[in-house]
Amino acid sequence: MYADQSQMLAKKKQTASILAIVAAVLLAVSLFLPWLKSKQSKYVNASMTLLSFKVCSGDGDECESMSNFKLAKKMKELNELSSKKEGTTFPYFGLITLIVCLGAAAAMLAGGVLGLMGKFVRSPIAITTVGLLAACLGLITGCIFVAVKPGGAGAIGVSWPFFVFGTAIVMGVAACQMLAKAFGPPEYDPYADPMAPQPPM
Repeated sequence: MYADQSQMLAKKKQTASILAIVAAVLLAVSLFLPWLKSKQSKYVNASMTLLSFKVCSGDGDECESMSNFKLAKKMKELNELSSKKEGTTFPYFGLITLIVCLGAAAAMLAGGVLGLMGKFVRSPIAITTVGLLAACLGLITGCIFVAVKPGGAGAIGVSWPFFVFGTAIVMGVAACQMLAKAFGPPEYDPYADPMAPQPPM
């Protein structure tokens, strides 16, 4: 006998729901939340998303925002006057990470919604494979973005959204694999009746 079809359907819907939730979390973390923050100070607080940099006074009354590319341009100008050069590649890795994460989230969300509808895109390439590969690439570029952050080791540090991002990537990869398996050929029970007919795909 092959695996119970009602159980398989419930497994598909559960996995699809998890994948859709992970996609939503990945979207929120990539688009809105700061991955880098300075330590709390009564003088100034700084934070950085994948696209922008924000500096506020200690009381939060005055804030200034700029794109990471504009910040990198200012740093290049300062590098010309300083003997110690600061790296300015972080805006490129931030943009690449955002694009890749949006692609991963879109593939995961599409896979999750289709899974809840009982459908699965397998040709020309499985939609879960697209999500899995994009998620792995996003994890690599995201780590590089954090590694090449401006200001050196003590100026600005990693904030909790980055760890949420990492957790979402790991869960997304696992959910992609589980959904692909759930929509694969039905599993055969070797201890069941060998004369039982194969259920329809």
